[in-house]
Amino acid sequence: MDIMTHTLSGIAISTIVASLSKKRIWEKGVIVFCGGIGGALPDIDSMSLWSRFDSTIGAFFHLPHNGRDIYFSNYWYSHHNFAHSLVGGLIITSCLFVLFSLPVIVFSKNNNRRNIFNRIGVYWIALFLGYVMHLLGDLPTPSLTWGGIKLFWPLSVAVGGSGHIWWWNNYDIFLIIGGCCAINMGIINIYHHSKKPFIRYFPLFICIGAFISILHQIDQRNVNFVDRGQTKRIWERYWEYEIKSLEIQKEILGEKLYDIMTNVDRKLTFYF
Repeated sequence: MDIMTHTLSGIAISTIVASLSKKRIWEKGVIVFCGGIGGALPDIDSMSLWSRFDSTIGAFFHLPHNGRDIYFSNYWYSHHNFAHSLVGGLIITSCLFVLFSLPVIVFSKNNNRRNIFNRIGVYWIALFLGYVMHLLGDLPTPSLTWGGIKLFWPLSVAVGGSGHIWWWNNYDIFLIIGGCCAINMGIINIYHHSKKPFIRYFPLFICIGAFISILHQIDQRNVNFVDRGQTKRIWERYWEYEIKSLEIQKEILGEKLYDIMTNVDRKLTFYF
């Protein structure tokens, strides 16, 4: 799934955390921001495709293969391996949390340091949940050389890779998640200025509804974009799958909305 949809999925789940927290309104915004970062974070393992990867990171760590080979292989640092696992998510988000918590710890009074997690732990929760949403979003995409994602790394078993959706062109899913984010951000603002406590639970129900809608959209595609393990075949049929995914979107969205989304897509410098 594309990076924009991943980021939005992290934002969506973090609106639940923000709504249920007792933080001030600007702090709720930080929570949502953390969720968005978490949603994009697992694709840090795509850096091996960076044009200068071999001469910088690869050279520094004396990696035996070039970045492209690393990306499509199954080393622990390849795409869809360690960084696309629950263990990887816990380690990476915890390291970031500790790193950005250091200033708070250093400048806090001694009697406040004991409650540091109670004060800022909600940001880590949003970060990690956003990370998990990214992993869930990759499950129905094509398996390619990885066989799915190594969700339970260090176990070598791959999960997902069903090919129920193409890697990108999932405009319908993007719009559902985007709508969920917009509604929930509005609810958070309303709840902040309201004395009705039950409103704080609305984002949870909106997210559940969005999740069910996404599952319905995936089920309606009735296309298997790739057979598991058939790497050569997917490259041979790449444009066939690409065109098919766009045809599905045109059928779902209608011509006008489809034209708007494709125009936005063409203006972006990355796959969407």
